[in-house]
Amino acid sequence: MIYVVSEHVGEMGGGAKSPLLLCETLRRCGYSVTLFVLAKPSKEIAHRLASQNIRVVTSLTRRLCRWRLPVKLLAFQVFVSALLEKPTAICMYSLWLLTRSVLVYPFSCHCFAWEATVALPNTKFVDISIARYLKKLSAVWAPSKTIERNLRLTYGYQGLVRILPFWVEDCPISWNWDSSKLRKRSGQFLFLGRFENDKGIDILCKAFSLVAQQISSASLKLCGQGDLAWVEKVATHPAICVSGPIFGAD
Repeated sequence: MIYVVSEHVGEMGGGAKSPLLLCETLRRCGYSVTLFVLAKPSKEIAHRLASQNIRVVTSLTRRLCRWRLPVKLLAFQVFVSALLEKPTAICMYSLWLLTRSVLVYPFSCHCFAWEATVALPNTKFVDISIARYLKKLSAVWAPSKTIERNLRLTYGYQGLVRILPFWVEDCPISWNWDSSKLRKRSGQFLFLGRFENDKGIDILCKAFSLVAQQISSASLKLCGQGDLAWVEKVATHPAICVSGPIFGAD
């Protein structure tokens, strides 16, 4: 039995999609999986999880969010369930409030946390107060070496880090691509996501400016919604185009 703990689960956004794919991958590996999730999944996602025998546990209340009661109660539910079922491991998504609330309790099993941000101090979902609980983890999963370096500096973490990139589902369609075309570089880059500083858009724009010095035809298009004024301030290179969100076939 493996527990997965997350605030959200679903198809929209990395914070919901990654825990979903993690649950499904663990299930395909033969593990029994219980998902403890703060926000109740949609009917479609609930059916998808149930069809794979993935058990879903939500917080016993959605009231008193101002005092974070749903978060604290779900963390307590994880603790009590672990005492009764003795899972092999608990995998928590993000180093944020819910993970910190879970780590307050003692566990005899392996505990892992998957960093979901760039782990820089000024980002939206960085919870510095979690630092003193990270020693309870068997390892932190980081999407890249850069984020590993960031989280060690930001949290002062000295424990084990394993690289686990965010991934996408296997595509069942067989594509007949011309391999010669795949070698051609157009120099066109596309960003899709929320316009917030925790997405690292400022870092992307700085990196693109360096690329554009060597590739004069390079271009970068930023598509999303959020803090448009901030994005326009950091996207100063003339080859960077800022657009609204795009969906579907677009």
